[in-house]
Amino acid sequence: MACYIISNWLANALTLGRCIILFRNMINTKWFIPIPCSMFLVVIATSIDLFVHATKVSESKETMTKAYCIFIVVDISFNIITTSLITACMMIHCAKLRKSIGNRDHGREYINIIAMTTESCIISVISSIIYLVLHAVDNFVQYPFMAIQNQMQVIAPFVMILGIIQGKAWTRRTDLDIINHSLPDDIEGFPSLPRVSS
Repeated sequence: MACYIISNWLANALTLGRCIILFRNMINTKWFIPIPCSMFLVVIATSIDLFVHATKVSESKETMTKAYCIFIVVDISFNIITTSLITACMMIHCAKLRKSIGNRDHGREYINIIAMTTESCIISVISSIIYLVLHAVDNFVQYPFMAIQNQMQVIAPFVMILGIIQGKAWTRRTDLDIINHSLPDDIEGFPSLPRVSS
C-alpha cells in the first residue's frame, strides 16, 4: 500500500508541476495555481488516512474500502481539474498563436501536449470509475480489480513521461521553440507590403 501511495504522489506531483509551469507566466491567471495545489494537499491527506486504515489490523474491510473510495474520488477530482486547467491553458496559447500569426495550421504542437496530458488522465480516471461502479453495485470483482486499478494509476504517469522523453512536453523553452519553428526563416516568407508612390 505504501508503494502505491508514494507512486500516486509522484504521478500527481508531475501533473501539478506541468500545471504550475503553464500558469506561472500567464497574465491574470496566477490565481489558478492554488486550486490544483490545494487539491494535491487533499490527495495527500486522504492517502495518509487510507494508509492508516490499511495498517490497522482491527479495522474492518468496509472501513478500509470506504477510505479507499474517498481517496479515489479525491484523486479523480484532482486529475480532472488539473487536466482541464492544462487543456484550457493550451487552448488559450494556441488561439493566441493563431491570432498573432494568422495561419490556422500553426498550433499543432499544442494538440500533442493536450493529447499527452489527456491520455494520462483518462487511464487513471477510467480505471478509478470502473472500481467505483463495481463498489457501488457491491460486485465481488471490486477486490481483485483494486490491484488492477492501482497498477493503472501507476502506468498513467509513464504515458506522460514517455511524451516528455519524445519531446512533446511543455518546458520553459517551448514558447521560443514553437515561435521559431512556426515563423518563416527568411523575410521573403512574409507577405509583401504595398509600395507607396511618392
